Amino acid sequence: LMLLPTHFPRILRRFHFSLDVNYITCQLFVAMILSPWTFQPGAIEELVVAGTAFVMCSLPSAAFALNSVVVVTCQTFIWLLVACRAWTEEAMQYPILLTLFGFWHIPIALLVFQLTDTLMLQEAESKIRERDSRIQMNAADALLQLTCDAVLELDTELRLVEDNPNLTTMLLGRPGASLKGRKFSDFISSRDQRRATELLQQDARAIAFHTRLVDSYSSKFRTEVFQVKYTKMNGQKCHLLGLRDFTDVKPLAGDTATDAIRDSVAQAPVQPPLPAPLPGPAPPAQAALALG
Repeated sequence: LMLLPTHFPRILRRFHFSLDVNYITCQLFVAMILSPWTFQPGAIEELVVAGTAFVMCSLPSAAFALNSVVVVTCQTFIWLLVACRAWTEEAMQYPILLTLFGFWHIPIALLVFQLTDTLMLQEAESKIRERDSRIQMNAADALLQLTCDAVLELDTELRLVEDNPNLTTMLLGRPGASLKGRKFSDFISSRDQRRATELLQQDARAIAFHTRLVDSYSSKFRTEVFQVKYTKMNGQKCHLLGLRDFTDVKPLAGDTATDAIRDSVAQAPVQPPLPAPLPGPAPPAQAALALG
């Protein structure tokens, strides 16, 4: 009954009980079992019940205490109770063993309290970071949805995490086809794949670059790519991409975006300059003009 708040914390919220009050109540329950009115030495049944209550109630209840001073005070009180009975009652056997046994429960209970407090603090910080990360990613996703033609998510291997109907429409001209698990580089022009992959795998958290995608008709269209990197709570790194076709419009990033497009038109070889004419006798016409 005393351990119900450990499994059902809503009980404490409903009745506005303090966790320290609940812990002190548990220790009083253990002290009552170990008192002379309940526990009589020589009866093995009472000894088993007392030891079970001490281990199963006193130590686990330290997990929901709020103050280490309360834990040390309650455990010291129980230890003094055990020590007094062990050294004052003649029927008690092995007083030194009982005294040491009760004393070692003080640091053990304090260790349980510290571990629980640390774990709860880490869990709270983890939830806060997860909430902040989710808020930031939702904001980035909403911004990309407003400015881009398609927004998609890639895993660490640059594969599509989920199907994206907007991307399917851009590449295939019709929705409904599944692109889940496909590598994003498969949709990039073969001449631009290497450079675009290098840009996607950079350590920069956010980057914008230009490349060319290829649709189902082998037509290439200039695409502006906005990438935001983030890390999930399990440590997995993902890429949030926004794609925008700027074939007939001006790119949003302008000159700040890296150009990953390689021109496929072969340039004509540059002709070397003609050598200057060697000095020699002037032609007759020029000589006549000079004399005149």
